[in-house]
Amino acid sequence: RAFDDAGLEPVVEMLVRHPGERGTLARELRANLEALEAIGVLRVHIHPVGPREAAPLLHDDFAEALAVAEEASLLLGVEHNAPGHRLLVEPDEIEELLDRLPALWFVWDTNHTLPEHRDRFLALKERFSLVHVSDTPLPDTNHHLPLGRGNVDFSPLVGLDDVPLVLEIGGLPHSGGPGLDTDEALLDSLRWLRGAERGSARVPRTPT
Repeated sequence: RAFDDAGLEPVVEMLVRHPGERGTLARELRANLEALEAIGVLRVHIHPVGPREAAPLLHDDFAEALAVAEEASLLLGVEHNAPGHRLLVEPDEIEELLDRLPALWFVWDTNHTLPEHRDRFLALKERFSLVHVSDTPLPDTNHHLPLGRGNVDFSPLVGLDDVPLVLEIGGLPHSGGPGLDTDEALLDSLRWLRGAERGSARVPRTPT
C-alpha cells in the first residue's frame, strides 16, 4: 500500500549462490513467491553467482524458473556479472541464454560492463526489464559509486524511455560501504541522469 500511495513500483533482485545443483533457481523463486505477491512485485530478476561448474545448468534452471514466474504472472529477468565472476560475464553468454529463452528478460548493469562490451549489451535493449545505474573507475568494475565519482559514460541511457533505471549505489567496500547510499548521493546521481538526458552531464571524474 505504501508503494502504491507513493506511486512507486517495487522490484526485487534475488542474488542466488548457485551450488551446481539442478533446480536451484526455481526452488529459490518458489520460496519467495508469497513475499513477492504481498509486496506487489511485477519485475523480479535472478543474479546468479557460483562456481563455473554451474554454467551448464543455467539454461535448464532458468527455463524451470520461467515456468514458475509465468504461473505467478511475474516478469523474470537475469542480471549479468562483473568481470572476475565465473557466471554470465561475457556478452555471448547472455546472448545465448536470451536466444534460447525468448521469455527471459535482461537486467543490464552499467557498472558491471567493460567499455568494449557496452555496445553488445545495448544491442539487447529490447529485452531490458531494468537497468542498474552506478559509477565505477573503469577499467575497474563493480564499485557501485554515486554517479560522477567514476568514468562511466551514461549517454547511452538517453532514449531508454520504457525501461526503469534503478540507482544502485553504495553498500560495497569498494564504494565506501553503506554510507554512500545517502539521500544526498541519490539525488545528486539523479541530477547526473537528468543532465545526460539534456546533453549537459558533467565530465565524469576519477574518485579521489
